[in-house]
Amino acid sequence: MRPRLLLIVVLSACLFPEGEQAGAFGHTTSSPGGGSGAPSATVRLANLRFEPATVTIAAGGSVVFENFDPSVHLMRDGSPEAPGSLFKRGLSQGQSFSVTFTEPGEYAFYCANHPKVMRDGRVIVR
Repeated sequence: MRPRLLLIVVLSACLFPEGEQAGAFGHTTSSPGGGSGAPSATVRLANLRFEPATVTIAAGGSVVFENFDPSVHLMRDGSPEAPGSLFKRGLSQGQSFSVTFTEPGEYAFYCANHPKVMRDGRVIVR
């Protein structure tokens, strides 16, 4: 493998470690436009924080995560101390993805690349 091609492969793996995933408990991720209808809520990743940090949606609703920062964010459910396994997705500036929540409950999320400042996101599903 040529050095340039290897560099591209390595960078792609770092920037986008996980593609679309189906998670447990009825949570799925998809690219924008892949779902039906508008999202129930949108969380902007801007200035190294979540805007808003907490969203409330109905069961069956979705949350779109949009990155407005120049930094790459690695969005995960759970917390830095107890990472979840429902979703994990890398986002470069201008990218977004959605998660559909089918089960009521509270779900934490954070950025694994910036866990000290982007750690207290929450989705409340009713």
